[in-house]
Amino acid sequence: MIETGSGTHNVAPTGPVRPPGGSPGVGWIVVGLLVLVAALIGGSAGAVAMFREPAAPVALPGEPAVLPQEEARLAACAITRMMVTYHHSDLDGYFEQMRAGSTGEFHDQFVEGAAGLRAAMETAQVSSTVEGEPECLSRSGAGTEYVVVAIVGQRLTNGTAPDGRSQRTTFALTMRKVDDRWLAAAIDKV
Repeated sequence: MIETGSGTHNVAPTGPVRPPGGSPGVGWIVVGLLVLVAALIGGSAGAVAMFREPAAPVALPGEPAVLPQEEARLAACAITRMMVTYHHSDLDGYFEQMRAGSTGEFHDQFVEGAAGLRAAMETAQVSSTVEGEPECLSRSGAGTEYVVVAIVGQRLTNGTAPDGRSQRTTFALTMRKVDDRWLAAAIDKV
């Protein structure tokens, strides 16, 4: 309050307000200490999370632990390589590998249509080889079934085009775990 000749008036102070005996840096020191304590607590929690043992998967010492999703992805890449590698004059191994690598309705359809497919492949004299490594990406799934997208380059030849042509094809493979193996339950061209 300020007294003037005309009476007493309330006026706001013009400078920083300090408690008696207080210093201007004390507030910032307290804030700094609180930030430091929060950082130490957060860092400790982060260190615990970083160094704790993973819950799954469990592997024997010296053996890599592979998650089911990665197992399905790797199996899909192997089946994709196998599926686009064939020669019209030697189809026995191709058909056997495709039967062994498939399951369910897809397996049944492949077995039922194998004779007609073989005849068409031999008549057209088709052959295919992989160019590079397939790119395989897990798209969805859980547990014992995952969908993997595979992009593969291949060189195709046939009786009318012996020089062939290169192409990239994308497949969606539904991989299903049967016993200890990941098998193709469906293969669709995307």
